[in-house]
Amino acid sequence: MAAVYQSHRQPERALAALRHAARIYDRDPALFIAGADAALTLDNSRLADSMLARAEQLCYRCAGAYRTQALAARARGDSAVADSLLARMP
Repeated sequence: MAAVYQSHRQPERALAALRHAARIYDRDPALFIAGADAALTLDNSRLADSMLARAEQLCYRCAGAYRTQALAARARGDSAVADSLLARMP
């Protein structure tokens, strides 16, 4: 559901959905990378960095997941968010 919210430019709802999903299952790094995307869209770089740190704990050097999320950001026209995700890629 979070991807639908993000694609419809509703990052607050996307972030809420991702946080809910992470409370249910906190072992999927893609949840945290997508959450960082939503946080960056909301100009909350501190939260984004925190979420990316958690993703890195779960999946050492998840370059593919970062690239996939950056492509999603570009597809919805958020090139600054995409660039920011790629710049944070370990």
